[in-house]
Amino acid sequence: MRPILLLFGLLVGLSFVSTDNSGGSQSFSLVTTAAAASSEIITNSLVTFGSDWRYYDKGIDLGAGWRAPAYPDGSWSNGLAQLGYGDGDEATVLGFGPDSNNKYVTTYFRRAFNLTEAAAYTNILMRLLRDDAGIVYLNGTEVFRSPNLPAGAIVFGTYATATGENDIDTASFPANLLVEGTNVVAVEIHQQAGTSSDISFDLELQGLRLASTNAKPIVSITSPASGTTFGTPANLAITANATDSDGSISNVLFFSNGSKIGEDASSPYTVSLNNAAVGTYNLTAVAIDNVGQFTTSSVVTVTVSSDIAPPVVASKSPAPGSVTVLTNINVTFSKAVVGVNASDLLVNGLAATGLTGSGSNYTFRFPQPPYGPVQISWVANHGISDTFTPSHAFATNSAGANWQYQLLDAVPPALVSINPPPGATIAGLSSISVTFSEPVTGVNASDLLVNSVPVSSLAGSGSGPYTFAFPQPPQGTVQVAWAAGHGIQDFSGNPFSPAPWSYTLDTNSAGVVISEIMYHPSSENPLEEYIEIYNKGATSVGLSGWRFTSGIDFTFPNVVLPAGGYWVVAANLAAFNAKYPGITN
Repeated sequence: MRPILLLFGLLVGLSFVSTDNSGGSQSFSLVTTAAAASSEIITNSLVTFGSDWRYYDKGIDLGAGWRAPAYPDGSWSNGLAQLGYGDGDEATVLGFGPDSNNKYVTTYFRRAFNLTEAAAYTNILMRLLRDDAGIVYLNGTEVFRSPNLPAGAIVFGTYATATGENDIDTASFPANLLVEGTNVVAVEIHQQAGTSSDISFDLELQGLRLASTNAKPIVSITSPASGTTFGTPANLAITANATDSDGSISNVLFFSNGSKIGEDASSPYTVSLNNAAVGTYNLTAVAIDNVGQFTTSSVVTVTVSSDIAPPVVASKSPAPGSVTVLTNINVTFSKAVVGVNASDLLVNGLAATGLTGSGSNYTFRFPQPPYGPVQISWVANHGISDTFTPSHAFATNSAGANWQYQLLDAVPPALVSINPPPGATIAGLSSISVTFSEPVTGVNASDLLVNSVPVSSLAGSGSGPYTFAFPQPPQGTVQVAWAAGHGIQDFSGNPFSPAPWSYTLDTNSAGVVISEIMYHPSSENPLEEYIEIYNKGATSVGLSGWRFTSGIDFTFPNVVLPAGGYWVVAANLAAFNAKYPGITN
């Protein structure tokens, strides 16, 4: 049978101390006599073995801040217990660093759990599975330390004084550290030595509490919203909502940074905080019901700031002036802002297309504009403002809000195609076609040298193709180069940097023959007609510029027919593929 606690004629008292701005204080109490009642002790599971934990196993000293309930552990890894390495029974395997003979000393763990009626809990029962040693913190306060850890301050590099092989420690401690709402238990596990083969961790918490005989009131601050910033001078109206399911609300007390600022006994429950100075204010409300039960609201944090000037552009990167690449701009405002959209920034009058960032720092992305002057401005109907209540809009005509770049072309032109392709063995060579990566000027026939002889004929413009024509050179290796004094450049003056190439000219070794002609097929479908060619030679042959001139009209693309290879010229590709699905060339 579970133990029964009998309460008779219980006197319930609630005391507060109010401190004013000059340091004076006043204490007061609310006292009520509860009816005789009996309550049994019940056990609630707060954290069970095998729970999901956030953990940090990167071997970095996190100091003491990681124990605090509000510590931002969202970037930590998470996994089910048991957590560890080296034993083979882990549900989640942790890392120990790059050196198995110098493993990380300390690994961190955190888990949050929600609680209602925290004040009803009297004790907490704990079981800690640890290898080698551990320290347990509840809401930032140490509540347990393994016996194989030294006394005094424990730091990241503190080793356990003895091994602990999956030992289970048990402990009981008062529940006064529990809070209403979110609670956080944090644990650090320490190795006994850098050469230790394993660590293990799991934890169980159970809470002992009195069964409720009267429901506590419910209270929350409804205005202002947490995170709101006000400009000076600030007069704040603080409003709370309070209800009681089995009675009535007798009073609501309001506190700022722990000091009472007022109370209200009737709904809507409101007090004023006038002439609030610059600073941060943690606001809470305490609702008291008709039998003396009370509940404290969650904290609402607001800020009063003297920085009431509208936000402006504090800096931008790249800085205004000459740039060679411009696809994103980082803008830093003078204070945190909201309502920023990619389309708020105009690049030569066109809206940016991408945006990342928050607070005061934002990066706008956009396609690179044309070379030349680039004007940066803002749309007139943007929604950018600071986070104050009331807000202050970003002024697009403020100093530094608009600026200009000179986008310079620093990329020289290059060849993107050469026909015939360099290195090919060809049966004839009387012209070469080239295409540049961008429009160029200063191209002359004499700029191209074939066996050191300037070409005499040229056709082409812009980026090309430019076709250089010349008498066919003698058989053998044909060297192609550019004249040292050529004047080829892009429209920004970046000169073309050429490189030579060569061909093998052999009119007798082409070895390409017509191997098959399909004319007037049995299906009577002329679309199924084709001609097959075959390279019977020992070397590959570039077919660029080759063409049929009698019977059919076809010019070969820039392809190479390998030795022993075939190529089919079909009257209709779809009809040929349907008739001969296994042939792909």
